[in-house]
Amino acid sequence: MNIPPNDQTNRRILVIDDNRSIHNSFGAILRSADSGKSALDEAEARLFGEAPSVRRAMGFTMESAYQGEEGIELLRGALDKGQPYAMAFVDMRMPPGMDGLETITKLWELDADLQVVICTAHSDYSWHDLLAKLGSSDRLLILKKPFDVVEVRQMAEALCAKWELLRRGRHHLEELEARVAERTQNLSQANQELRDQIAERKQAEAALRESELRFRQLAENSSEVFWVSSPTGEELFYVSPAYEQIWGWARQNIYEDPKQWFKNILEEDRPPVAKALSELSQGTNYDLEYRIRHPNGSIRWIRDRRFAIRGEDKQVVRTCGVAEDITQRKNLEAEMAKARDAALEGARMKSEFLANMSHEIRTPMNGVIGMTGLLLDTELDPKQRDYAETICSSAHSLLSILNDILDFSKIEAGKLEFENLEFNLDEVIDGALSVLVLDARAKGLELRSEIDPKVCTGLCGDPGRLRQVLTNLLNNAVKFTEQGEVVLRVLPQEETPSAVSPIDGTSGSQATLRFEIKDTGIGLSEDARGRIFEAFNQADQSTTRRYGGTGLGLTISQQLVKMMHGEIGVESEAGKGSLFWFTARFEKHAAGKAAPAKQKPLPPGRVLLADDNATDREILRAQLTALGMRCTSAASGEEALQFLCQAIADEDPYALAMIDMQMPGMNGMELARAIKNDHVTKDTRVIILSSVGHPIDANTREHAEIDAFLVKPAKQPHLHQCLASVLGPAPLKRTKAKNHASSEAPPHAIHDTRILVAEDNEVNRHVMLLLLEDLGYTADMVANGKEALAALRHHSYDIILMDCQMPEMDGYEASRTIRREFDRPPRIIAMTAHALRGDREKCLAAGMDDYLSKPIIAKELETALKRSAPTRKTNAPVDLQRLRDVCGDAPGTMRRLVDLYLEQGAELLPAMETAIRNNEAKDLSSIAHRFRGASLSCGSNSIVPFLNELEQLGNSGDLTVASVAYEKASLEFARIRSFLECHFQNNEHALEEEMLAQACKGKIPLRRVTQQRALRDSLLT
Repeated sequence: MNIPPNDQTNRRILVIDDNRSIHNSFGAILRSADSGKSALDEAEARLFGEAPSVRRAMGFTMESAYQGEEGIELLRGALDKGQPYAMAFVDMRMPPGMDGLETITKLWELDADLQVVICTAHSDYSWHDLLAKLGSSDRLLILKKPFDVVEVRQMAEALCAKWELLRRGRHHLEELEARVAERTQNLSQANQELRDQIAERKQAEAALRESELRFRQLAENSSEVFWVSSPTGEELFYVSPAYEQIWGWARQNIYEDPKQWFKNILEEDRPPVAKALSELSQGTNYDLEYRIRHPNGSIRWIRDRRFAIRGEDKQVVRTCGVAEDITQRKNLEAEMAKARDAALEGARMKSEFLANMSHEIRTPMNGVIGMTGLLLDTELDPKQRDYAETICSSAHSLLSILNDILDFSKIEAGKLEFENLEFNLDEVIDGALSVLVLDARAKGLELRSEIDPKVCTGLCGDPGRLRQVLTNLLNNAVKFTEQGEVVLRVLPQEETPSAVSPIDGTSGSQATLRFEIKDTGIGLSEDARGRIFEAFNQADQSTTRRYGGTGLGLTISQQLVKMMHGEIGVESEAGKGSLFWFTARFEKHAAGKAAPAKQKPLPPGRVLLADDNATDREILRAQLTALGMRCTSAASGEEALQFLCQAIADEDPYALAMIDMQMPGMNGMELARAIKNDHVTKDTRVIILSSVGHPIDANTREHAEIDAFLVKPAKQPHLHQCLASVLGPAPLKRTKAKNHASSEAPPHAIHDTRILVAEDNEVNRHVMLLLLEDLGYTADMVANGKEALAALRHHSYDIILMDCQMPEMDGYEASRTIRREFDRPPRIIAMTAHALRGDREKCLAAGMDDYLSKPIIAKELETALKRSAPTRKTNAPVDLQRLRDVCGDAPGTMRRLVDLYLEQGAELLPAMETAIRNNEAKDLSSIAHRFRGASLSCGSNSIVPFLNELEQLGNSGDLTVASVAYEKASLEFARIRSFLECHFQNNEHALEEEMLAQACKGKIPLRRVTQQRALRDSLLT
C-alpha cells in the first residue's frame, strides 16, 4: 500500500458505541482544533532543548457505528474504497448485538493494523480474560469512562501516528525485501551464468584438447607437411614429422633454422616463392608448386599452400601451411602429355595421310571420270559404249567408297561439321531421287516419293547431309530390290517453339520430320537387323559378295541422323522387304512458314484415276484432293470404264481420266483408246501416267490421241500445271512431233567468259580443256602459279581455275599474290583433290572465291562457272577488253584488226545469204563457223548466238528458219560496225587533241601530231 505524504496522514477514526451521547462527545473532542501546544509537545521541547514548534492544528475524521455489526460493515466499506481507519474506539457493552470483544476480533480479521481503544465503565472481562481472548497486542488500549478529553485526544494522536509509522515501516520493509529479492535473483543469475561460462570453458578446453590431439594425430601420421610460423617466417612454432620424409632433414634443424626449407628450393623456382611469402605476411594466401633438391640428390615437386591467420585487430598473427610431395603426379602428367602429343601427332599424321590419299586417288580419278564422260558423248558402237559405261560406273563407285571412308574418318575424329542453310525440302528430295532414277529404270522398279501436305518444306539445316542420308538409304533400297517398288515418304512428327532462328535471328519454330524408305526387296533377318548399323558390316557375307559395298553407308547415316537430333531404325523381315526410317529436326525459316504462292484455281470437275498400284492411287488421290478435285479411283481398266458409264448415266460425267500406262489386263493405252473411240466418253480428257522405269516411246506419244503425258511421281506444281493445261477453257490441240528428240544432249551455248586454268598434271589439263569446250567455254592453260601470274600480267581473265598443289608456286601462294598485286583480280576457283575438314576454309582464306573437289564433275563445274561469270554490259556489242588483250593494248594494231574483221564480215554475210537461198546447208555451217570464230577473237560477242544458230541449222540440214537468224545476224553486224567506228573516231580525236596540247607546251614535237593525223587518214582510206 502506498503511504501518503506527511500532510496527508491517515486521521480517520471509527467510533462504535450504542450510546449516541458518547458519539457526540468524541465528535467534539476529535474535531476541535487546539491552537496551543500540547503537553507532549512542550515536554518534547524541554527534553531536547528545542524551541517548541507551532504546529497547525489538525482535526480527525470520525465516523460512527452504534452496533458491532454496523462498525464491521463500515470498516469493510472503507477498506474496499482504499480509505482505511487508523484507529477505532469500541464500547465494551453494546446490547443487544455483539459486545466489544467480539467486535474487535472481527475488526482485526478485516484489518490487522487497526489500532483499537476499549471504552468501558464496567467490564465483564478482566485484563487477563482480554489477553486470553485477544492475545497480547500493542494495538489495544483501554479507556475508562468517564474519560479525560486530553487523554482521548492524546490517544488519538499517538495511535494515528503509530498506525502511520507501522504502515511506513511495513512499506520500507517490503521495499527492502523486494530489493533483497531482486539482488538475490541477480546474484543467483550471475552465479548461474558464471557456472555456465565455467562449464562452457571447460567444454571448450576439452574440445580444444581433443582437437589438438586429433590435429597432432593427423599431423603426426599424415604424408603432408603441416607447419605454423610467425608472419615473417622467422619463427617456426610447429612442423609435422612428414617434413623429414619429404625434405629429408630432421625437424630439429628447421626449428633451429626456420629458413632451411627455402634453401632447398631450386634457384630458378625461388623468386615466385619469395614474392608469395612477402605477400603472405600482408595477408595474401598462396598456392604454389616448386621443386626442391633432396639430400639424396633427387629432385622433388612440392605443392605448397599457405594462408594467414588474423587477430582481433585484423593483423596477421600467424601463418599456416600444408605442403605435399606431387612428384608422382608430375611424372604422370608428363607421361600423359607425351601420350597426348603422340596421339595428336598420330591424328595429324592420319589426317595428313587421308589428305594425301584423297589427293593421290582423286587426281587420276579426275582423268578417268572426265575422259570417260567425254568419251560417252561421242559416237560409239554398242560394245565400245558398254566398255566406257562400265569404266565410268566403276570410277563413280570408287569415288563413292572414297567419300564414305573420308566421312567415316571425320565422324570418328569428331571433325564432321554441319552447315546451317535455308533450303527447300522438295529440291532435296528431287535431288536424291534423280540420282537413282536410271538405276531404278534399269531394274524396272517404281521409284516414288510422297510428302505429306502438312510438312513444312522451307527449312534451315544442312541439305547436303540430309541428301546424303536419303541417297544412302534409297541406294540400298534400289540395290537390294529386284522387282516391285521403292517409296520415300516424308511425314510431320512434331513441332516445338524456338526462341531465335539461327539464320535470320527471328523467332520461329522447329519441325521434326519422319522419313520412311520402303522397298519390296530381300528384307533382313533378325540377326542382320541387330548389326546392320555397325561399321564395315552388312546383312551377311553372301550379300557382301553379291552386292558389294564398304558397309559404311548405314553407319555414316546413323551418325549424321544423330547430329540432326534424330533417330534411325529399320523394320524388316527376310523376304518381305524393308522399311528404313529416320527422324531429323530442322528450323523453319520465313519462306517455309509463309503461305505458298496462290495457284490459279482449276475448273471444277470430276477426275477418274485408274491405277493398279494402291500406293500410287493413294498418293495421287491425296494430291488431287488437295487441288480441290473430286476424285474416284479404279484398280483396273474394266472398272474404270464402268465408272465412266455410270457417271454419264447419273448425269455427272468425269471431265478427266488419269490412267496408268502399266496395268495388267487392259493397259493404259488400250483404256485410253476405248475411251476416245466410244461416242459416249470421247469428250473425256485423258492423261497417261508413266513411271521413270517405264518411259513411253516417242512413236507411241506421236500417234496416240492423248491430251497429256505425266511421269510419276508428279510434284504438286507440275500436276497443277498439267491439269490447268488439259482442263482449261480452250486447251490447245497437242502438236505431234515429226521427229522425236535426239538422245544426245543439246549443245551448250558459247560463252565469252575468259578462263585461265592453272594445273600441273597434264592429264588433268587435257580433261579440263575438253570439259570446258563441252560446256561452251575456251581457256588458256598454265602449269603452275608462276605461269599463272605471268599470263595474268599480259592478259585479263574473268576466272582462274586454280589447282592447289603445284610445283614452284602452289595455288595458295599464287592466289594471295594475285589479290595483293592486282587492283581488279579475277575470280579464283580452287581445284583440289583434298576433301578433308578445313580444306575449303584454307582455300577461301588464301583469297580464292570458290571451291571444287576433284574429280571435277561437269555439272558442278558448270554451276561454279555460272556463279563466278562476270555480268557483261548488254548495251555494248563488243568486248573492248578482249580486243586489247589480243592486240597488246596497241591502238594501231587494234584498228587494223578491227578493219580486217569488218572487211571479212562484209564478205561472209552475203556468202551465207547465198548458201541459204541455194539451200546449201554444209556451206552455211562452214561460213557461220568461220564468222563465229573471228567474232569471238575480236570480242564481237553479241553476234555469236545468231552465228551459232546458223551453224547448228546448217548441221541439221533444215534451213527453213535460217533466213530469220540471218536477218538478226546482219542487223547485229551493222550495230557492231557502227559501235567500232564510233569508238575509234572518239579515241583518235581525243588522242589528237591531247598530243596537240602537249605540242603547244613543247613537250612533244609538232611532227608527231602530223604523223598521227596521217596514220588516221590512211586507216580510213
